Amino acid sequence: MNKKTKTKSSSPINIEDMYQHYLKLCNLDETNMHLVQKIETKRAFMGGCMEALTVLLDIVNHMEEEESIKAFEDLFDQIGKHFKEGIIIRKKSKK
Repeated sequence: MNKKTKTKSSSPINIEDMYQHYLKLCNLDETNMHLVQKIETKRAFMGGCMEALTVLLDIVNHMEEEESIKAFEDLFDQIGKHFKEGIIIRKKSKK
């Protein structure tokens, strides 16, 4: 049996839960992944989270409210487009 350890945090956001959601979004299942793929997928996810937090903090700290709202909306659009395109590509490749 695989025991998962969760780091106690006062934050209502659990990064492990976010990672599991990401795996589902990408149609990945850790039980079917090679150890190296598991390690590198999680490393890439955590690196992406760190970079995203850095960008978000930069937006909040250096832009006016209206400009930062537009920047957030643009980021959501870009990321949403990426996943939408990935879903379309996967559906086409299954035909």
